[in-house]
Amino acid sequence: AIASTPPASAPTSLIVGADGAVSKCRYWIQTGQSDIPATEREKVDTFDLVDTGRINLKAVVPKSLGDSFEEGHTYSYFAPGGGVACFAGPAGDGHTYWAISIADEKDEETGQVIQFMANKG
Repeated sequence: AIASTPPASAPTSLIVGADGAVSKCRYWIQTGQSDIPATEREKVDTFDLVDTGRINLKAVVPKSLGDSFEEGHTYSYFAPGGGVACFAGPAGDGHTYWAISIADEKDEETGQVIQFMANKG
């Protein structure tokens, strides 16, 4: 992921942290540090890393949920079997938080876990 501090006058509309196991964003958030000291750079790859068995895609978009949704409530849908979950909720004036969570697949016969979007070829 690429991170930089925009000028104070520039609106920030999107932050992308798609760096997975080597997440600098995770390190910054969980340590409260805005920079990674040279002595800590090797630790970033595994800092507080937990495999939950799911891939989570999340965003905040400049779109209101609309009048059919209650203020201050988050809505969710879980597919039968729990393989997919979807979430939506308010994220400030005129903005919506959404997320999709997709579980890894587990072969019932062998017990082998196949990660979502893993290279199967």
